[in-house]
Amino acid sequence: MPTTSINKKMLMLGILFIFIGFFIPTLLTVDRLNITDDLLYAIRNNDGVYLIGAAVKLAGLNIIRCLPIYWGTFIIADAIKFLPEKPYLKILKGLTMFFLILLLYQMMDHVLKIHYDFSLSAICMIVLIVLFSNARYDFVSSIKKLITATFFISAVQLTDIMPALSFLPVGRGSVSLEVKVTADFLDRAQELQITTTILFCLSVIVGGLMLGMIRDENALRKIDILTRENQQIRMEARWQELENRSNQEMRHLVHDLRSPLTSCQALITFSQDICKQEGNHQLATFLSSAEQSIDRMNTMISDILSEQHKQNISTQEIIDSALAQLSESPHSFKLSSQNDAPDALVYVNKIRFTRALVNLIENAFLAVDDQNGKVLLMARQGNSQQEDTVEFLVIDNGCGIDKALLSHIWEPGVSTRQSYGLGLNFVRKVVGEANGSIHVSSQKGNGAIFTIQLPKGHELL
Repeated sequence: MPTTSINKKMLMLGILFIFIGFFIPTLLTVDRLNITDDLLYAIRNNDGVYLIGAAVKLAGLNIIRCLPIYWGTFIIADAIKFLPEKPYLKILKGLTMFFLILLLYQMMDHVLKIHYDFSLSAICMIVLIVLFSNARYDFVSSIKKLITATFFISAVQLTDIMPALSFLPVGRGSVSLEVKVTADFLDRAQELQITTTILFCLSVIVGGLMLGMIRDENALRKIDILTRENQQIRMEARWQELENRSNQEMRHLVHDLRSPLTSCQALITFSQDICKQEGNHQLATFLSSAEQSIDRMNTMISDILSEQHKQNISTQEIIDSALAQLSESPHSFKLSSQNDAPDALVYVNKIRFTRALVNLIENAFLAVDDQNGKVLLMARQGNSQQEDTVEFLVIDNGCGIDKALLSHIWEPGVSTRQSYGLGLNFVRKVVGEANGSIHVSSQKGNGAIFTIQLPKGHELL
């Protein structure tokens, strides 16, 4: 079933234009522009210049008075999108626009006592607006489409004062008829026809050029978007290939590490039995400590081997692990930590989650300066609405993230000099594996705050 998408700002702008178009005829009138006076002057003095001037002013007046209504109707139609766009929906939209303009003309007639002749030219203008609205120029701004439509509307309006088209149902308004009758009376119909034909051709030519530019721009933008999408797909595939290769190499390495550890563990167990038989309890204690260290190393290896291997672990242990990894960094003096929930547990893969935090902190190091740069790693309970969560925050006072980049920082391969983005796709993936969420708040020049929210772990009984 088709879904409807409405751009509220565009919709309100369209309604505003229609409102202006409804009342603008009360401000711009034939009398205010002295069109009738110019016609009388032309008759008295047999002056073709005044005649043509009056005709051009009338055409301009009609264009200015009708444009807000057609613009408003076009913008409203452009603000309402149906997905997917079915042919019958396009027809329905076109009929709606047609009857909306017809209704507005009728309301002007009854409310403002301003009569518009709904002639062939009016129908042609509505058809133009409908065609432009339904044209698949999705990658071009509405303003450019409106300007193009305006030239074609102007050309259609000029047909109202063309003497050669008097046999058609156009230009049947009282003033338009007066202009053409005056031209016949003064034997100036040919001059008027030549002038209006030149203006008509200029409008059509400019409109055609604009239409060609719109089509080319739309095609180029579409190709550009498709190219970017293809590049993104190729990049993601390349990243996946590298990740799979790295994981495979890591698994081989870890397997090679685990084999001697298993032998060491067996040897320690055998040695412990001998020590207990001989009563050497001190050596047995040392061997027990060594066995615990091997167990911890095995757990770390399991975390590396399996992304799904998780355990309940305290926030303090995670922070200590991250700080230990960063202790040798030349930027470690910029880092401080704060833990408001040291006993809170989270259910995560320790190795991968710690690596994700380290990744965020290393990116923050690049965003702050060496003299006044500060990076804070913080853990705390969730807010009152989400008490069953734990939050990890990485806060810096660095260069911040440009607004245009914020929506793209999680994409694979996105990184800029002295900015964020390196490995953020990995960070989001790790957080997602822990059933958590991550978001960032930042302004250019005002630092950044990365907030990771995780569900609380539970102590095993």
